[in-house]
Amino acid sequence: MRLHKPNRDFTITSLFFLYVGGLLFSWVFLQPPYSLSDEPAHTIKAVATAYGEFGGPQVVGQFNSGATAYQVPEYFTSMFHFVCYNGDVNMPANCIENFSGKEVRVGTSSTAGPYPPTYYTAVGWIGRLLPNESGFYLMRAISALFVAVLLTLAFRTQWKHFKTIRSIVAMFVIVIPTILAFGGSINPFALEAATATLFWVSGLCLAHPNSNSVSVKNLK
Repeated sequence: MRLHKPNRDFTITSLFFLYVGGLLFSWVFLQPPYSLSDEPAHTIKAVATAYGEFGGPQVVGQFNSGATAYQVPEYFTSMFHFVCYNGDVNMPANCIENFSGKEVRVGTSSTAGPYPPTYYTAVGWIGRLLPNESGFYLMRAISALFVAVLLTLAFRTQWKHFKTIRSIVAMFVIVIPTILAFGGSINPFALEAATATLFWVSGLCLAHPNSNSVSVKNLK
């Protein structure tokens, strides 16, 4: 049966969302905890933000870097063994120990302290409700969902205006392993990249001569 145009557009957009979402969620569960760059710092910042800690004393953190002191459940401070494979190409990532500790809040620090709280508020509440391994992976999952939705909105926007093979290829090129890796972790980098993608795609659609949207002249 031949699909009508609206149904075809919805189907293509849905397939893109399933493609991106599937890749992102595979990274959520396949990457060892805290194995990605700065994930421990962003996790602690997110959970602390959920407790209303939007700032704190400045201290010397890991690797002698500047950091902000927080109080978070002990579960989220028990994974700092991720450095076990640093500098050793023969050491597998599964040398990282499993989550341990109690739900009681303990003192720790994060180098992500000065970052805006928006992202951390959106994901950190899960860590407060579930201060355990499940909460950690759910925070990763909700972060990946945000990235998938923003990339899908960017895809839908450009598909609505251009509907060319080149525009489709361009969107698939954006979904590089770096975006997937960061998108499948507790880290705002991929969300920022997806937001920037949507911003620039929207701008290109507005500026394109064949745009069916509000014309550039009307914006002046």
